[in-house]
Amino acid sequence: MKHWFKSCVQKFRFSYLPFHRSLSKFYKMFFWTSALLLKQERLKQAETKLLQLAREFGDRNAYEYKISTLDTLIPRAVIPFRNKDANNNEYLTIHAVKVESINGSSDDKLTTRTPLVMMHGYMNAAAYFYRNLVGLTHYFETVYSLDMLGWGLSSRPDFDLQLTAGGNDEASREKDEIKVAESFFVESLEAWRSKNKIDKMILAGHSMGGYMSVAYCEKYPQHVERLILLSPVGVPEESPDVLQRREAMRKSSWKVWAMTGVAQNIFQYHSAGQVFRSMPISWGENMCLNYVQKRLPAISDPDEQTAVAEYLIANNTLPGSGEHCINKVLTPFAMAKSPLEFRIPHLRVPSITFLYGQHDWMDPRGGVTVQSKCQSEQQPVNEQAILPKDVSVYQISKAGHLLMLENWREFNTAVILGGGGSLECLPGRTVVPEQLNPLDFVSDQSSSAQPQRSESQEEQRTSISQPSLKPQLSRTASLSDASTASNTEPQMAN
Repeated sequence: MKHWFKSCVQKFRFSYLPFHRSLSKFYKMFFWTSALLLKQERLKQAETKLLQLAREFGDRNAYEYKISTLDTLIPRAVIPFRNKDANNNEYLTIHAVKVESINGSSDDKLTTRTPLVMMHGYMNAAAYFYRNLVGLTHYFETVYSLDMLGWGLSSRPDFDLQLTAGGNDEASREKDEIKVAESFFVESLEAWRSKNKIDKMILAGHSMGGYMSVAYCEKYPQHVERLILLSPVGVPEESPDVLQRREAMRKSSWKVWAMTGVAQNIFQYHSAGQVFRSMPISWGENMCLNYVQKRLPAISDPDEQTAVAEYLIANNTLPGSGEHCINKVLTPFAMAKSPLEFRIPHLRVPSITFLYGQHDWMDPRGGVTVQSKCQSEQQPVNEQAILPKDVSVYQISKAGHLLMLENWREFNTAVILGGGGSLECLPGRTVVPEQLNPLDFVSDQSSSAQPQRSESQEEQRTSISQPSLKPQLSRTASLSDASTASNTEPQMAN
């Protein structure tokens, strides 16, 4: 009897247990896949809601434009993944929102056929431009807003990239990490452009999207007609004064020292998305809604607040991918390891425009510094190389870092001006964005990032509808010209 029982146990171990393990793996994969599909569906619904809201902004009739979504397959092989076992024929998906103007003007001065391609910021996605998509088609006949690879409804592959052969020292490894992390977005954007047969585009990027737009222009300048940087991250170099003040603050108390250490540790080994996904669902939902209500007071409608919060939640509950680039290209204090201040002046793109919010935490002096460098750089010996001599810096009033949501009308105007359009492209009365220049900034010991100007300048905001105004005029000059042309134009308070 004992022998028979032992034999039964052995049969159970060698026959049932392997089957049980396989079944367990199957169930885990099945439920994980089902949960992933449900999360993706939630994000699709959230995107659809924002695209419905997009029709309320832009001052256009519904029959004048068409909104659609576009999924483009790109070869996985273009990305330098560490795992080479994946079939090179495997494809990744780039998701995009596409808006087309149906009744475009026949006047080339009023519209452009060169498409505008917009790239979102860190932990955001394409529909974050929902307040701008329709209005921008007053000038751009086609507008694309992309879910960058690893975000939104685009594919989310593991951010496990193969470093190129290089030196073993820390500096060489850091340069290699930066280059490979940038290539994740640069090569996927180039593959998307090629698949959609876009020869030239006007490229616009917000925050991290702006940083990656510069990296793209370094490698593929022949496909970029103009570059528009929307409050880009990583422009200025970290100055010694800033480092000294930060070190003094860190040593001011043990609490600050501890908090700084924890923050740096989280930044080095984790992403914000990982922290968000580790929270209870109700905490994350409340946090996103509070974020929208407090950070974006320009969005006052409760339904719109809920729609934006739902989009943020749905986007960041999906598995992390592109978000893991941040500690490869930025320091824990959001400064670039390879500052754009030294890279942009060497771009072979003829026109570059910076946009900053009036209350932006990104320093507009970075853009003004680049403007000064580009104007002082000498043309290269090679006549075919074109340095960006045409550099403009605009400041959007009553807006912070999320300027496209906080002041969408003025944002749209600045993007159209940066894209080569004029105020004549826009309907009715348009607020002219303020154009900054190096003289607006006073060199002193303070760290204020805001330009110094008189009270009369601060109060002087106007609505104009003069088609003769050129985009390269500063706001002060524009107001003067408008006043001369028409003394009946009223003024708006700032």
